[in-house]
Amino acid sequence: MKQERFLKAYKEILIARETISDTTVANKKVAEILRKYDYDEPQFRRDFFELAKNSDNFRSLLDSLRNSIIKDTIR
Repeated sequence: MKQERFLKAYKEILIARETISDTTVANKKVAEILRKYDYDEPQFRRDFFELAKNSDNFRSLLDSLRNSIIKDTIR
């Protein structure tokens, strides 16, 4: 499912951006993550904006994603 693929990629991107302070290194990691999920940057952006069109659903997805990240980092 497109939404599931997007959320998995976005979660890894958010974690990379938060944990890697060097922008160059973080950008390389994000590029790796996009490739891992068979995305290029324009397609990832299109999926982001497509999902964001339904703002209530998107907010709920992001809340779940945030909770998942918190849960994973507390372990």
